[in-house]
Amino acid sequence: MSGPQATVLLDKPKEVDVLSIERELARLWKAATEEGGGGSPVVRACSLNLIVVTHDSSRLSTIEELIGEVTLQHPARIFLIQVEPSARIPLLDAWVTARCSLPVPGMKQVCCEQITLNARGPEVSKVPSVVASLLVADIPTILLWKSAIAPDDAILFPLAEMSDRLLIDSSEEPDPLPLLRAMRAEIDARRTGALCGDLAWSHATAWRSALAQVFAPDEARASLDSISSISITVSSSSAPMHNGFSQALFVLGWLSSRLGWSVLDRLRQSGQSGYEAAFALNGRQIMATVLLQTIERSGPGGLEEVRVVCSDGAEALLTSSEGSIQMSFRVPDGQTRNGIFWVRDRDEASVVAAELDLLDRDELYEAASTAVGQLIGGG
Repeated sequence: MSGPQATVLLDKPKEVDVLSIERELARLWKAATEEGGGGSPVVRACSLNLIVVTHDSSRLSTIEELIGEVTLQHPARIFLIQVEPSARIPLLDAWVTARCSLPVPGMKQVCCEQITLNARGPEVSKVPSVVASLLVADIPTILLWKSAIAPDDAILFPLAEMSDRLLIDSSEEPDPLPLLRAMRAEIDARRTGALCGDLAWSHATAWRSALAQVFAPDEARASLDSISSISITVSSSSAPMHNGFSQALFVLGWLSSRLGWSVLDRLRQSGQSGYEAAFALNGRQIMATVLLQTIERSGPGGLEEVRVVCSDGAEALLTSSEGSIQMSFRVPDGQTRNGIFWVRDRDEASVVAAELDLLDRDELYEAASTAVGQLIGGG
């Protein structure tokens, strides 16, 4: 889903009183139906409620671009919410508009509703009741939380309680450990019935798939029980803000949960740009390291290299390349086989859109998330 944004606002967002939002939406659709959007007939579409929350006003424009792409596949009633709980002056403002696909001559223009809320100070606590009163009934509700998680957050848990899924993206945090620990604590506390997910898990899908394929042949599968070390190199970027640290942790959590490893030594910092941990299996130790590096190239940070060393002499090396993951695998007898795993470009909007299709439990993610919690001390 790469390329320029393919949705536009039907009209400039109109500021309205919170109690008048539903009435203003009805007026908006009546005017759009009578006048048409850009000369094309307008069709109202809504397959889910999408609630997006940020504490950082500087993220709003980026989030709006993301929503613009995601709603091409998932037209929704959008709640774009920016909050400042610590603000001294209370405020609760609302704007409504419609977000529409670019009109195609002779075709109907598909539009969905966008409600923007700006809440500050004590007024933040009113946001869940406002959202609850405006949710479209009998369709899924997804909460995309684009912020850190505070233990006493006034709106996260009420919003999650009314949602079918709660999604975070720990890849967007310069240091993802506090967010991962907080998310793990909330899952363990079971304060919400929403299914939880992390976009960092989705970003690492191609690497998990590549590792699984490397060890799929019989001669490689036998080496899984003799893994002695795994080293993962990740990169981080500032524009966009993205790093592969949490993705690496999910790869370790996935391997741990699938291969029956237990945590011997929790994750700890090693030097200025690395972390290490140790797992155990049948009295044998498996060392794990995560190496952090900053990248200057364009595009988001992520996983760069995974090296798996086995005590039987086998060794696997996966390296990121443009549009692919390069693989080299040395079997115990010394022979080496090479390969390429082509990676489909999955930008942020594509990852989010794919997650919105999932309303059932992801048992692989849940097991990996539990293992990550044990690894970092959050569970």
